[in-house]
Amino acid sequence: MNAIEVVKRYSEAWNRHDADAIVALFVEGGTYSNPIAGQGLTGEAIASFAKGVFTAYPDASFEIVSIGDTGGGLVAWQWLARGTNSGPLADSSPPTGRSVTLPGASFTQVESDKIRSEQAYHDRQTIDEQLNLYQMQADVAENRLIGTWKLRSLVYEAAATGQRSRPFGDHPGGYLSYSPDGRMYAIGVAEDRPKPLDLVATDEEKARLQGSMFAYAGTYMADGEKLIHHIDISWNQSWTGTDLVRFYKLDSSTLTITTAPARSAFDGEEGVFILVWEKVQ
Repeated sequence: MNAIEVVKRYSEAWNRHDADAIVALFVEGGTYSNPIAGQGLTGEAIASFAKGVFTAYPDASFEIVSIGDTGGGLVAWQWLARGTNSGPLADSSPPTGRSVTLPGASFTQVESDKIRSEQAYHDRQTIDEQLNLYQMQADVAENRLIGTWKLRSLVYEAAATGQRSRPFGDHPGGYLSYSPDGRMYAIGVAEDRPKPLDLVATDEEKARLQGSMFAYAGTYMADGEKLIHHIDISWNQSWTGTDLVRFYKLDSSTLTITTAPARSAFDGEEGVFILVWEKVQ
């Protein structure tokens, strides 16, 4: 088998999405390098990179545009990679749904029907532009909600009287998180939350525990100073599948969230909750 045939077989393994076959075509200690993978990947690191490509681009294909043996088993070849980003990227970013057409070139050193090294070249900016990553990164940077917040206070204001109370005490505990992929979760517990006397709580203890916390998760959408939480799962099943409207204000590392007027899930009284959160650095 000549050097060009080895490279063609190698390209076919990429098109089959066969990470094991790709690695098997390298000599022991053979290296693979490109602008995204980095320099000098070997063995399982090559397989891991290939699998990451196939996960991010399940329909990935690779076309040899031109190929030639420059002598001494060094093959120079141009290729064209295509695929739709319908899986998570290497940095765990959510799929963009966008298609990529990436031209590149490789210099592959072949020895005894195996690859000693491959140095691949392509313009990384081409991928970022086609996936619109620059705009996505800018959107994330501008979204100051993203991150984890710690609960500092929870105040309830009754609609009928305007009277304020702290049903979870002066020092409640809790966390709120907004992520770049549009998901969120919130959990809060009362100060000095009662602890069951035994591993299996009594019915009365269960009721107290249920009434001294809140927890839910879902997706979110921000519109001006209004937030909409679409609830996928909740400690209070009546919230699951509903949209909760929230109003927020950001002041440096402090996030104040006020609920829309509604009946309290704790006592049924009409009013609003005002929750103050501090950014976890």
